[in-house]
Amino acid sequence: MKLRAMELKWQAFIDGLRSRSDVETAGVILAERLRGGKVLLVRDLIEIPEEGYMIRRGDQIRLDPVMLNRITVVFR
Repeated sequence: MKLRAMELKWQAFIDGLRSRSDVETAGVILAERLRGGKVLLVRDLIEIPEEGYMIRRGDQIRLDPVMLNRITVVFR
């Protein structure tokens, strides 16, 4: 399976995820299947906002499931 995204959006997303080295950082990729399910086309790249972390350390991360639900509902 291949993941396809617009380069400018992808680079901004990756830069955001790598902006801090003292703690783990997460993001969500929302994509749809194309070509019989062999290609995923990225529709949205979402960095988890600060309030979306229940635990955020250099060696551990836990995301708030309510925040994840809100993110996926808003961007559908």
